[in-house]
Amino acid sequence: MKRLEGMAENYFRTRNAVTFNSWTSALVAAVGSLDIEPGDEIIVSPWTMSASAMAILHWNAIPVFCDVNKETYCLDETQIRDKINANTKAILAVDIFGQSSRTEKIMEIADEYNIKVISDSAQSAGAKRNGKYAGTISHFGGISLNYHKHIHSGEGGILFTDDDELAFRAKLIRNHAESVVGPA
Repeated sequence: MKRLEGMAENYFRTRNAVTFNSWTSALVAAVGSLDIEPGDEIIVSPWTMSASAMAILHWNAIPVFCDVNKETYCLDETQIRDKINANTKAILAVDIFGQSSRTEKIMEIADEYNIKVISDSAQSAGAKRNGKYAGTISHFGGISLNYHKHIHSGEGGILFTDDDELAFRAKLIRNHAESVVGPA
């Protein structure tokens, strides 16, 4: 596990790579790492596998669907502001069909409202935007290793973040904190 995480950190040029038994589990950990509480809202694309919305529902939060761009089928960043309110805590942008969302623009909106961004890059392993890999531009992102994805191991997922605290929280959620030893 640690060897794979180190290889992923080097290849995808990210500070932290946290492995999971599935990308769905990684999404659940990413959402949970953001201190999401029941009733909080997370903006998400409706054009995706159910795991994107289910990771939000797992924490009793509310998925708020924002339409997709008709050309890319990725989250339409021009419609995000209309969905943001006092309960909005994050945006879960789904990269689809091998292409990345316009993550830089989504991050600008998120910074403006002090909310986090998770990139579901399950279908876009290896895709790049402005020289950075999909899944490494947002607060959290990552890829699926499911048997029908670009990089596969039968099942699995890798969560990326440059934020050490978010990585630590994801590791605590990953295995009920059983593999985290130390002062925590």
